[in-house]
Amino acid sequence: MVLLLIFYCFLSKAQSYVYQNFSIDDGLPSSEVYDVYQDKLGYVWFATDKGLSRYNGYEFKNYTVEDGLPGNTILKFYPQKNGQVWCYDFHSQKLFYFNEIFDGFYSYEHNDILKKQLYKSSIIKSVRITEGKLHIGGYRVNGLIVIDKNGNLNSKYVGTDVKPIKTFGIEKGTFFSTQYLLTDTDLHSIKRILPAHNIHGFLVNDHIHVFMANHEVYIQNNQTNYLIKTKKSPIGIKQTKQGSLFVGYRHGGAKLYDFQGNLLNTFLPNKSVSNFLIDHEGGYWFTTINSGVFYVKNIGIKNYTTSKITSLTKNKDNDLFIGFYNGNIARKKHHIIENLYTSKLKFPSTAVEYDMNTDRVYGLSDNKIMDVLTKEVFVALYANNLSFTKHKRAFAFNRSVIFNIHDSTEIPVNIVPSIQDLVWFKDKMLLATSEGLFVKKQDSILKIKSESEKLNVRLDNIAVNEKTNTAYIASQGLGVIVYSDTIFNISKKNGLTSNSINEVYVENDSVVWACTNSGLNKIIFHKDATSSIITLTKDDGLVSNEIEDVEIVSDTIWIGTAKGLCFFPSRIVEQKEVMGVDYISLNSLSVKGKRKDSNNRLRLSYGENDISFRLQAISFKHSEDVVYKYRLKEIDQSWKETKNRTITFPSLEPGRYTFEAKACLFNNCNDKVITKEFIIIPPFWQTSWFYLICVLLCIGLVYIFFKIRVLTYNKDVTRELIRLMIKYLKRNEKNLLVRSNGQDIKIGTHKILYVKSQGNYLDIVTKDQTFTIRCKISDFVNKTPDPLEYLRIHKSYIIRIDQVSAKGRNWVVINEENIGVGKTYLAELKNIKL
Repeated sequence: MVLLLIFYCFLSKAQSYVYQNFSIDDGLPSSEVYDVYQDKLGYVWFATDKGLSRYNGYEFKNYTVEDGLPGNTILKFYPQKNGQVWCYDFHSQKLFYFNEIFDGFYSYEHNDILKKQLYKSSIIKSVRITEGKLHIGGYRVNGLIVIDKNGNLNSKYVGTDVKPIKTFGIEKGTFFSTQYLLTDTDLHSIKRILPAHNIHGFLVNDHIHVFMANHEVYIQNNQTNYLIKTKKSPIGIKQTKQGSLFVGYRHGGAKLYDFQGNLLNTFLPNKSVSNFLIDHEGGYWFTTINSGVFYVKNIGIKNYTTSKITSLTKNKDNDLFIGFYNGNIARKKHHIIENLYTSKLKFPSTAVEYDMNTDRVYGLSDNKIMDVLTKEVFVALYANNLSFTKHKRAFAFNRSVIFNIHDSTEIPVNIVPSIQDLVWFKDKMLLATSEGLFVKKQDSILKIKSESEKLNVRLDNIAVNEKTNTAYIASQGLGVIVYSDTIFNISKKNGLTSNSINEVYVENDSVVWACTNSGLNKIIFHKDATSSIITLTKDDGLVSNEIEDVEIVSDTIWIGTAKGLCFFPSRIVEQKEVMGVDYISLNSLSVKGKRKDSNNRLRLSYGENDISFRLQAISFKHSEDVVYKYRLKEIDQSWKETKNRTITFPSLEPGRYTFEAKACLFNNCNDKVITKEFIIIPPFWQTSWFYLICVLLCIGLVYIFFKIRVLTYNKDVTRELIRLMIKYLKRNEKNLLVRSNGQDIKIGTHKILYVKSQGNYLDIVTKDQTFTIRCKISDFVNKTPDPLEYLRIHKSYIIRIDQVSAKGRNWVVINEENIGVGKTYLAELKNIKL
């Protein structure tokens, strides 16, 4: 009898899921939740008695009558193929809908006609729109109600006669309720099993029909009948995406069945579960009538107990042995956890280790070392831990002594640091201590001398791979230290969740596990001497981040945590490697802190150059791990990264821009790229039309100035100005072509100093030489490309103005040569500006 009670006790604590509970304290408007739905953008919606709520993985957004709902008691979502999501308010008995890309709520135009067909207690359970017609089914809605787009009513009620479902016209997925029998096959089969009144049901497909009445669920599958009987009343029923049948019970939890009535899974015992959803990441959502919403991040992860665990080991039969923080020791065998030893002292120093040489499982509890199966006690000794090495060496140790369990001998410890662990490595004993790594040689214990400072920190645990002669050491502050021919460490820089390691576990030659207070780490060593890390935390569905030990039994990974024993198949880890973000959208766009319509193309003034984009990538499992990559396509070639959902550009220059963003999870980026084009208009003084107006205005002012002042009173200034303008406009025309001594010669005009007349000949004097050409002095100026650069000061001389270095009353100096000015040309001196 006692054994049966113990068996029942541990069986009642059998595997359960790791639930996260959302309630009013987390932002839900109510703990009474009726339905759940995930929309096209990834948001999860909840229907409650206090309105609708939308969850994005970070916070809840709630909607009530103030936001356009006809009432706050929303019972169900009815998604349609056209993207509309219809809802029903119980008290007003009105239908309304919203679009999957949410833009507000819209009331059904024929609510007044519908309300006349309903009782006060009617509950709409099915809404389907086909060819513009609205089909309604539900509790206390006999048969179907059909309303076309013009408001014409066509009620389809079941009469007193039994009618086949197909002739009744019910479509696949439609919920219906009737007080009379409705069947396709044996007319008496349902009568015998279910009462012939108050039957509710829906059609899965042409071959599978599901009915519900009182405490019974009836499945009609290909003319075979299956009955599910329970003591609790079913309150929610639906087909899942995976092809199973969900049934939620009042105070009876939730159950999944196949369509032969076989129980597949059980959730939330004793809760009143109203509905169920599997989201895009495989997470399970359960709505309840009185306890809010429950979420299971990873259905593959389960836990057995809630007590803190300090140690795990397995024997050759793959039985798992568990050391608890309270001193108890247990064994998991054949899916049952049985207690092997109950601590009297409740002292938090419990360890279990398997010795393959003797096929014994040793336990450390209540200051004694025992065989946990035979209860044989080997020694009464206060010890920190146990260690089992090759060559039949089994040890227990504390601060002052190492005890050999096999021969009951003691080795005094002559070192000050506290021993945390010991192993046999390369025919010598390594000691992990609070002050670094020590080695036992013969009768002395010495600190290992190494140039590496990595061996001088606190070390808590050592695991050895004897095939590769490598020791993996758990350190406090440096992560996992790899001790072999070379010494290096793997830390947070490499991807570990923490640099403080509680325990290391060698799975094989290439995989080592590291337990931390921030989660579990799988370290994979590659052939090219590199490594990669996969982490598992509460975000992945673990019951706790405080990991004390890990053990792998067959293909199952068992984890001892501060909140109990957790386990999952190894494929869960591989699945995380390829996990990405399925949903990303532009949540909002703000300019100078004011929200703008993000659906329209933005055309902003130059002062509206402080722009913020609010992104929304939805991952319910890993919302804190989502990384956003973004850029402005016109100015950034590379992508920038941030975990902040709001991306701000505080002072953009005028121009045309394209904002691009995508979401990544564990270096896996979503293929979808969010794109938003916008234009910042330059200020009017930077526009082309403003430049044109300014040019025209300047020309006009110059013209007026010269018309009124210069042309009237100062013609010599006008000439000088025109000369300089033409010189600038013709700055590339600097050559004069002449014929001298039978040769065609090109003379750079900037080299000409002056021209001297010799009758019908001219001497063109340059800095380098003099050219004599046949030409009259009066014709020379017309032959030059820059005539305004020359000035006649004598009947025999024409000088180049820009070559004059000095001038006097009646002379000028060019190239240190004085040239006289004729009396009739003295007035020309004022045109020479030095």
